[in-house]
Amino acid sequence: MDVEELEAIRENHAGWRLLRAAHAPMVIALLGRLFAGRDVRHVAQTELLDALTDHLLELRERSEEDRYGRTPREYLDEWSDPAKGYLRKFYLPGSDEPVYDLTSQTEAALTWVEGLQSRSFVAAGSRLRTIVDLMRDLARSTDPEPEARIADLRRRRAEIDAEIARVEAGEVPVLPAAAVRERYVELTQLARDILGDFRTVEDNFRALDRQVRERIALWEGTKADLLEEVFADRNDITSSDQGQSFQSFWDYLMSAATREEVTALLEEITSLPEVKHEVRRTDLRETYRDWLPAVTQTQRTVRLLSAQLRRLLDESVFLEDRRITALTRNIEAHALALRESPPKGDLTTIAGTGAEIHLPFERPLYSPPDRTAVDSAPSADQDEVDVTALLEIAAVDRDLLRERVAESLTGRPQVSLGEVVAEHPLEHGLAELVAYLTLGDDPQAAQVDESTREEITWSPEPGTTRSADVPRVLFHPLTSDSPLTSQERA
Repeated sequence: MDVEELEAIRENHAGWRLLRAAHAPMVIALLGRLFAGRDVRHVAQTELLDALTDHLLELRERSEEDRYGRTPREYLDEWSDPAKGYLRKFYLPGSDEPVYDLTSQTEAALTWVEGLQSRSFVAAGSRLRTIVDLMRDLARSTDPEPEARIADLRRRRAEIDAEIARVEAGEVPVLPAAAVRERYVELTQLARDILGDFRTVEDNFRALDRQVRERIALWEGTKADLLEEVFADRNDITSSDQGQSFQSFWDYLMSAATREEVTALLEEITSLPEVKHEVRRTDLRETYRDWLPAVTQTQRTVRLLSAQLRRLLDESVFLEDRRITALTRNIEAHALALRESPPKGDLTTIAGTGAEIHLPFERPLYSPPDRTAVDSAPSADQDEVDVTALLEIAAVDRDLLRERVAESLTGRPQVSLGEVVAEHPLEHGLAELVAYLTLGDDPQAAQVDESTREEITWSPEPGTTRSADVPRVLFHPLTSDSPLTSQERA
């Protein structure tokens, strides 16, 4: 970052503005207490005013001079003003009382101030282990070489076999108390950071929605082009890095198997005697239970933004229709004004104003077509024709196609449709090829590269070859919740 960029952040970032404020300690202390642990997503106005009143009263009793002479409502209005941006004021569905939530920038300032406090215990070793594990996973998942992947899997299998042998021999390594406490502190910090990330996710979605609204307000083209631009942007929101990351977290959190496993692990971890002191300070189970309301609120925000965008489009179309009606009435008013004294000469010309007349007797009489006698009866010496092939329906089992893709993906990070067909030739011809292409409709399971083409060939019968030029489809490991149906008729 250069000096100009830092100066712009200092002037426009609400968190930096809060740290520079004259009463920053008072504001940070109150907001940090109300939104402790960042588990609270919003606070009602009545509750916030009561807490602010008690907070100011306590501060005034401590100090001889009145440093905080404004009323709680004035402070609250200032903090929620967009010029300050410390809090976000909004209304919940079905409620007429405003609620307040931290902005992502204010939360960043609170986190930074919390990091300034001295800590008697820092989970440095656990963080290093997490970094190394992430580096290993990143290196393994991006290596396309099968030999390297197989060598790594064999090495890990050897380590697991050696650990099993040590456990069977009675050598059961157990983490020391300091290491257990260290890992628990790191888990708690990561869980709280996830809660804080949701506010940033909501801000990112609102920023994208604000860009679309600005484009609608300044649009000067046709209605069709406007709708195309808007719907393209909504698709960009869902398929952006932020949207895909949020959807991945939502799908993982909504998995029943994941919830059961995490719940069982939390109960086991929080019952360890080495972390009882840390559990009393921050219960990891409470933080995990706060994930679902937080992610649900983010989902609700996205749905609300989409509904508001739809209403904005409807209003834009309505205003455009009103403008067309106003122009039409203006033309009629001018025509009525010129009715008594029309201008001389031709005002305009309209092509094709005369009707074409065709007399009935100009049409030719009906002439019946010539009929050709066709004898469809088979001759006596003609072989009997087998028509069973016309009645056969080729069944394309899409579950079988997915199994073939999964088999081709063994030991590979991705595989193309051409490689799958080369290993498993088409049995049902074009119908099976179309079924493979429909598997690529799932963006989480496949990627379609329109810039690269592949030629797929098959033999419907011996001595005959057919080919099709299709976009290149790259399959990734398929998930069990793919929206594709299991079987189709072709």
